[in-house]
Amino acid sequence: MLIVLTLSVKPLDQLLHASAQNRIDQQQWQSLISQLKEIAPRGGYVVLDFDEPYMIETAQSIEANTLLAGRYDLTYHLQFKNNDALAKDPFLASLIKTYLGGQTPVPEGADIFIVQADRKGTTLNVPVPSLPESLSRFLASPRQAFFERYIAGKTPYLNYQIEYQDSPPKKGEI
Repeated sequence: MLIVLTLSVKPLDQLLHASAQNRIDQQQWQSLISQLKEIAPRGGYVVLDFDEPYMIETAQSIEANTLLAGRYDLTYHLQFKNNDALAKDPFLASLIKTYLGGQTPVPEGADIFIVQADRKGTTLNVPVPSLPESLSRFLASPRQAFFERYIAGKTPYLNYQIEYQDSPPKKGEI
């Protein structure tokens, strides 16, 4: 009865939705960090090619997480597909400038891992079923009812692709 009540009470329902979304987002994040930790070439370069400058905290977090995972050998480079926000936000421009401080070009023949990312992931909003419908679904299969209500159709907020390259990208190639 507690589960059926949970499925029909809006604040609890919203909490379960948020919890499921956070779990999906965290799994995606951990997948990215694990891939960088395990398959980035030793002594290689990681080019973070992000959608926009407001993803600076993502760059900082990726670097911190891979350092904590023991990958001290990676060198990070940061670039953005759209720099429009830098002209409008001096604080953001200052953060980016500080992060990029001392960044040198990727040497010829270097092992390069390119991480292209954006934060355009979305969540699917599943309508709240009526109490009789929730009860019917729960009685038929509690596990399936929970999955359909809180997990199915959700996508992580962070979309990324990783590409390996054995020579530096040419300007504008990424």
